[in-house]
Amino acid sequence: MKIFTLPSSENWICDRFTEEWKKYTPELNTENILEADIIWLLADWCWNQIDSRILMQKKVVASVHHITPSKFDEREKQLFALRDQVVDAYHVPCHKTKEQIQDLTTKPIYTFP
Repeated sequence: MKIFTLPSSENWICDRFTEEWKKYTPELNTENILEADIIWLLADWCWNQIDSRILMQKKVVASVHHITPSKFDEREKQLFALRDQVVDAYHVPCHKTKEQIQDLTTKPIYTFP
C-alpha cells in the first residue's frame, strides 16, 4: 500500500505532519500520486489542487483540523459538500471537530490526536 500526502504548503502544521510522515514511514509514502492507493489530504481545503478524475479513482482521506463556526457560512458548507463527493473517510484530531462535521457527511470519521 502506498499513500500520497498533500500538504498545504503554507508553513503550517500540515506541512510539518507531511514531513514527519515522509520521514518516519518511507515504506508507505509515495511522491507519485498515480502510484498511490490512498490520497491523504492533510489540508482538506487544498483538495482542488488534485485533478478530480484522480480523486475519484483513489481512496481519499481528508484531515479536518477545525471548523471556525463564525467563518463556516453557506458557501463553506457547499464547498464541504462538493469535497465530500470525493472523500472516502475523514480524520479529525478531536471529538469537537468530529461533532462539527458529523452532520455534514455520511462518511466514516476517525478521531486521532
